[in-house]
Amino acid sequence: MNVLWSGSLASLLMASIVSALFNRSSSTWRAVTEMGSTLSNLGTFSSSSIPGPRKRTIRILPNTVQQVHVVILVHGWMGNPSELAYLQSTMERQASTIEADDPAIIFYVHSAEANDGRTSDGIEAGGKRLAGEVNKILCDAMESDASRRDVSLSFVGNSLGGLYARYALSQIDALQQCSLSNDKISQKSSRVIPRVFCTTATPHLGVSRYTYLPLPRAAEYIVAKVLKPTGLDLFRYTEVIQNLATQKKFLDPLRSFAKRIAYANAYSTDFQVPTATAGFLADTDSTHRRVAFQENSSFVELIVETPKYVDDKFDSGGSDESPATCEDLSRRLDALGWTKVFCDVRGSLPSVPLPFHTKDAWSSDSAHRSKTYTSRELLASLAGLDWGRWHAPFGHTVLVANSKNDVYSKLNAAGQPIMDQLASDLIQDILREEL
Repeated sequence: MNVLWSGSLASLLMASIVSALFNRSSSTWRAVTEMGSTLSNLGTFSSSSIPGPRKRTIRILPNTVQQVHVVILVHGWMGNPSELAYLQSTMERQASTIEADDPAIIFYVHSAEANDGRTSDGIEAGGKRLAGEVNKILCDAMESDASRRDVSLSFVGNSLGGLYARYALSQIDALQQCSLSNDKISQKSSRVIPRVFCTTATPHLGVSRYTYLPLPRAAEYIVAKVLKPTGLDLFRYTEVIQNLATQKKFLDPLRSFAKRIAYANAYSTDFQVPTATAGFLADTDSTHRRVAFQENSSFVELIVETPKYVDDKFDSGGSDESPATCEDLSRRLDALGWTKVFCDVRGSLPSVPLPFHTKDAWSSDSAHRSKTYTSRELLASLAGLDWGRWHAPFGHTVLVANSKNDVYSKLNAAGQPIMDQLASDLIQDILREEL
């Protein structure tokens, strides 16, 4: 009910905005504002019934612990620390087996709290708050009498949380190869190893031009204003989205991670963050190489990798000249080297047949079995509507088994297998010697 309500309110908000463009009466504008306020109040319910996180402190650890693997989970817009509770509990359960076999290893899976109830004041503000929280955790992880302790750092940022995390990288002291202000972290005694940076349904290209229903730029501005500074960032009325993909202070720490992963919903099943921006697909020739995966994973439609380039043309840009296009941002992000996982959650969504049927070029064509694709080809194949049926676009919360309250936990349970696999893959990647 809550997911359906949220999607319906978003649709009604768009309808009201379009109406407002033609009828600027005070009552219409007031309705738009009130609807925005209603949307902002969603998610203020009780915490989820998913088992809570392990009660663990990393400030005081025995000297026998030589590896601390810190995993930061970051919730999205109007979310809370319980949003990724299912992923957290799954990772902790799997990690406990590893810790039992090797007492020198500790996993610390932490759901960030810095932006709880504060997701409307912009990406920069949220990113800085997140960085402060992570800096404190890393400081605690290295506070020990041990002569040397390796601490790995990984992120899973959901939706807006992925952008918070990308911004935070520029403010995390250990990633800037310098000590914390209290000198708790020293390169001589300990080190931080960036391991995995993962995003789930994150609008890497913003949402301008990428709304579920196409909107004229004037309508985008109204929506952006309703959503406050965060909306202005997402609809690219500020330079934050561009800076994240063009400035070295953001790109260099992101590049330092051993692996970057982006999860996206395919086939127009995500109202909030459509496929193109979640997978930063654009009309470019960027190469994407197919990765083999278990075909019985019904929720995975395709896994691809982009090659990693070290080239000035991809990372020397900034926001000083002309605004970067979505194609520019897509190419720059692709050049960092990503694993992109496109998921198909249609089976868990209500649907109705369409009055027409078009040939599904993706599943019935040899293109599906190709070893390489361009970004342009993936955009055409994965970002459009399903062929023959319309599926309610509620995949945004299903993808991560969103558990920010009890209602969400039940409605989004279909996404649990996706998070089970992600948890397993993350732990394997974190422990892998070479990536």
